[in-house]
Amino acid sequence: MSKHTMPEVVIDHIPAETRRHIGSPSLAALLANGTYVASHDIFGEGSTYDTTRLFISRDRCDSWSHITTIKGQFWSGLFVHRDVLYLMGTTRQYGYVSIRKSEDGGVTWSVPETLSPWSAHLIYGLGRLNRLSCSISTSKSMDSST
Repeated sequence: MSKHTMPEVVIDHIPAETRRHIGSPSLAALLANGTYVASHDIFGEGSTYDTTRLFISRDRCDSWSHITTIKGQFWSGLFVHRDVLYLMGTTRQYGYVSIRKSEDGGVTWSVPETLSPWSAHLIYGLGRLNRLSCSISTSKSMDSST
């Protein structure tokens, strides 16, 4: 039996003394040329439970750069649909379901479309994005900072 070793590359680090921790890691491959986007939220006593950080690698994950921080996004995952990058999660811990899209590889993001808590009306599966019948309201009160 052969052992395969994967190179370990640290994408982000938060010192323990901040009482904040990295959670909800996600990774999406954008292009065949080796561009990847990674995200994680920040949780713990020293956090606001509503922040996601995003990073990009243009060299097949050998190195990473921070591209943006989104306030008002938590417990989120990245996915690509029809060459557009999406981030879906909640607005905060136990918040509203939220989905945003980026058409520039994660540098800028749309204002989130939000759904009421406890109702996941957007489902990604079987290689396509399915929208179930619901009423979606775009919230102008969400704060997104880059």
